[in-house]
Amino acid sequence: MSKMQLKIQGDFKLTAANSKITAKEYDEALALYEQAKDLYASAVLKEFTVSDPVDLEDKIKQNLASVYKNWVASLIFKSEVDSSVAADSLLKAIAVSVEGAGSGYDDAITGNLHTAYHNLGLHYHKSRDFNQAIEFLEKAKAIKNDDMSTSYFLGLCHLAKNDLANAELEFRASVDLAKDDDAALALNSFCKLIKSKIDQNQDIKDALKEAFDYLNALQEEIQIENVESANMICSHLAQIQLIDGDDITETIDLSKVINKNDGLVAQLTDAALYLNSTGEHKNCVKMLLGIQKFAEDKSQIQDYLTSLWLGHHDSEGEAEILGDDGHEYTIDDFNFA
Repeated sequence: MSKMQLKIQGDFKLTAANSKITAKEYDEALALYEQAKDLYASAVLKEFTVSDPVDLEDKIKQNLASVYKNWVASLIFKSEVDSSVAADSLLKAIAVSVEGAGSGYDDAITGNLHTAYHNLGLHYHKSRDFNQAIEFLEKAKAIKNDDMSTSYFLGLCHLAKNDLANAELEFRASVDLAKDDDAALALNSFCKLIKSKIDQNQDIKDALKEAFDYLNALQEEIQIENVESANMICSHLAQIQLIDGDDITETIDLSKVINKNDGLVAQLTDAALYLNSTGEHKNCVKMLLGIQKFAEDKSQIQDYLTSLWLGHHDSEGEAEILGDDGHEYTIDDFNFA
């Protein structure tokens, strides 16, 4: 076939492949893209004839670039709809992207390559193969270093491997990238950043203050949508203030924080009782005394305090009387060393 004939055949295959993608018939589309690629590649090698248009070569190369761009996109689509072939489809997408580099549509092809690396990283993260996940997510990051999701999942992988320092770095990057565009991801990243600092026995006050200030500036409906992250941030904040009496936000009204977050009183109460189970009796009592100020049902907290009082005194009858009379406990009621 002549150069023009090969181009016409390639155009036919390319158009048919695009139609198959629209119909979500990915296997047929992929086969047609590969055929179109072979036809255009052969056309490039053919000599011009006197009857060929002067811009024929440019049109062939432009269509070949379009094949690569759409071919990679189709492989990515297929990986998303059929998890059983996700890894194979994404590895093929990477190979096609590398092959198509320099053919044209470089930005689109590079973008698809980033997506393929990123999605392959997510695939291995889901499979708990964290080393492989990190390898491909790092390749995605090398192409596009401002992708908030890539940094977030890198952080999760490092956290799963107990590589806390690198986890902290990635969550810090994810927070900074997500703040203006994705509140849910930013709040999740704040929570993971705080966890990585706790696991490294680092001070979390600065991170907590930043997280709370960000949370507090969000619209109320966004706070409600992200109540789990909001409660985690507020719970850590409240624990520090209840135990240390340290207002790390300078202007925070702790009652508003607790009352605005459903379930936070119960969450803080559980945290206080956990401290008691680990031998941190004084901190447990400090938290319960603080929680009691904000709890709607103060009787349950009073019962806990009475039970704890019994652990530090010999007079059971006196404790019962204190509890029945609604005695307002203070830290001085407890005999802590």
